[in-house]
Amino acid sequence: MNSLTVTAGDIAPRLNNLRQYMPDADETLCAFARYLATRLGPEVTPIQFQIDWLLAVNHWPRGDCNKVKACADANLQKVVDTIFPADFAAEIRSLTKQVDAFLEEVGDAA
Repeated sequence: MNSLTVTAGDIAPRLNNLRQYMPDADETLCAFARYLATRLGPEVTPIQFQIDWLLAVNHWPRGDCNKVKACADANLQKVVDTIFPADFAAEIRSLTKQVDAFLEEVGDAA
């Protein structure tokens, strides 16, 4: 396991108890975090976490997917900064910027 890999066993409890780490987290975000915790593989890399996050948003089993997507999008980096080591969170931040830049470029080309 390289330094930018964590185990789901380390991360899932933090997601399951997100309000303990983020007291201001609303119930939608906490419910999403609990759902996401069930979808993690045994080992989590920054890119895999982003993929799992997006898949969890798009496969949300209850109610309004748009509300969950808005909440998840608005809180991704805050959750990441709260539950992951700094270097792992920084890599997710870098990947997010790359994806956003790509999507902006594709949108501009359309």
